[in-house]
Amino acid sequence: MISPAGLLAHLPLDSTAVNSPWEWGWTAVGSLATGLAAIVTAITAVFIYFQTKETAKAASAGQHSADAANEALALTRSQQRQTLFIAAETVKNRVDATMPSVRVIADKSIIWQPQFPGEFLDSPNWSVPSGLEFNLPADGKKQILIQVSVSIWNEGPGMAHLRFNHPITNGDETLSGADLPQGQGLDEYTYSVQLSLDEWADIYQERQQGAESRHFSFEVTTVHPMDTGAVDLTRVGFGGTLVEPVPEKTGVWRLLLTPSSSDDYPGVGTEPTVRTYFVSRVDGRRLPDYPLQEAGPGSGPEIL
Repeated sequence: MISPAGLLAHLPLDSTAVNSPWEWGWTAVGSLATGLAAIVTAITAVFIYFQTKETAKAASAGQHSADAANEALALTRSQQRQTLFIAAETVKNRVDATMPSVRVIADKSIIWQPQFPGEFLDSPNWSVPSGLEFNLPADGKKQILIQVSVSIWNEGPGMAHLRFNHPITNGDETLSGADLPQGQGLDEYTYSVQLSLDEWADIYQERQQGAESRHFSFEVTTVHPMDTGAVDLTRVGFGGTLVEPVPEKTGVWRLLLTPSSSDDYPGVGTEPTVRTYFVSRVDGRRLPDYPLQEAGPGSGPEIL
């Protein structure tokens, strides 16, 4: 009879040996689980692939929708700008058809006759002697003026309502504005450019340094009779000076000795008329400017 100890002595020492049917069953279950896990992983990978593909397709469709929405928005904004542009141009055309055309003519040949202004409002001016010398800064506040010839004509249509920023005169009357019927004008009027001796000397110094700034302008404003109308501004610019320094005499100035041939001799020029349109002149509301722009990226807000 074999004892239990002898029986144990005959068991194999290798722990990997399987002698029990139960141990064989658990091994099969483990293999089956591993196989099932591999299959699930493969199915999951396939699912993720198709899900990713569908997500990308949906994203692409969403981007196409956003692009289409942006194009529609740009087209709508372009049509709105075009509508506003046409409306503004309609108003401008109606105003232009009834706005009188005023022509301002300045005589470029200035009559050389600098003058001292009269001491009182009604006292006459008196000519500056050609040989008179001035000392700066002592005489810097003295006023010297020169007169410029100008003519203004209304070429129509209708009455022209004019305003001047400086009065004009023909010797008999002085005007700060006028109502000119179509075909009539103000001929051979003059306006005065009056500055102090300091200012005339400053202009000379600036011109010697190459500056061409204009220090005076005569302005004619034409006002449309209707509230929804326009205002025209025509400016006559004046440049140059009346005086020059006396050589070798510090601080001493005189009138230009050779005015007609001097580079500093005064000159005038009429600038192009600038027209401003108003929805309401009484309320000061200008007609907005609506330039046409091509619809496209950057022309308006985008849908992201």
